[in-house]
Amino acid sequence: MKELSSIIMFMFALNINPIIGCSSGWNGGIVKNAQENDLTIHGKVFKLKTFKTIYEDTVSTSIEVEIITKLKGDEDRKIITIWGDTGTDCRPYLSGIQVGSEWIFSLYKIGNNEYAVSICGEHITPVKDNKTWGYILYNDICSIDEPIILSIDSIQNAINKPSEFIFPTKSCKDGESKYFTDVNHPPRISKDKTIHQFLKEELDIKNDLIKELDATITLDIYVSKKGEIEKFEYKNYLSDSRKMKRKYGRKIINLLKSKSPVVPAKHREDSIPMK
Repeated sequence: MKELSSIIMFMFALNINPIIGCSSGWNGGIVKNAQENDLTIHGKVFKLKTFKTIYEDTVSTSIEVEIITKLKGDEDRKIITIWGDTGTDCRPYLSGIQVGSEWIFSLYKIGNNEYAVSICGEHITPVKDNKTWGYILYNDICSIDEPIILSIDSIQNAINKPSEFIFPTKSCKDGESKYFTDVNHPPRISKDKTIHQFLKEELDIKNDLIKELDATITLDIYVSKKGEIEKFEYKNYLSDSRKMKRKYGRKIINLLKSKSPVVPAKHREDSIPMK
């Protein structure tokens, strides 16, 4: 744990901040970002390539990296160029990265057949003794509990089978932090029907939707890890129809009460509470 703490502090010294920095917010862990990026590798820093004076300090703006293992994406070259921030980019500064150090890089392509690393989430994690660590399996900042340590083989497996590894997303709202909002296996009325499917079929609101195409009823349903519907709340979105709420509101409540408990949400075969 002492070694992990020292590495995390080293990451902050590099300005590779896993949470703060990009106007688009924190975009999740490296396994999630690898699904969208062009290339994810385990690489060794071969050369500090370019430098720039930023805040009266000379920092590395690009590096050459030798690919040790290609984890996801197409790249035939052994050595590639990776760009960090040049002073005005939404990328981490690469100051502090040393020649010979090893990292997991999840990258997107830029001009001249080169790559860059984003700062919007976890896109780079350190490697030592064939292990990497950081906020690598989390979908978003609301789900973060503590850094995770993975072997290179494990992170490669996670990148290729993300549904089995990525942690689901928690609610960020006060009083709702124990509930998850995005999981692979949501709560179900039965083994065959989600709550949404069940209500859609039982309510039979096709005629109303034809007459009033933008008419919807929006509600949050809170299901415990035991499968009990703990509460539900109607939302007042612009597209929601008061007529639909008056017509179907009581029926929705009765349907939910009659079918509780439900099959709870699951992640890695563990039951979890879900909003």
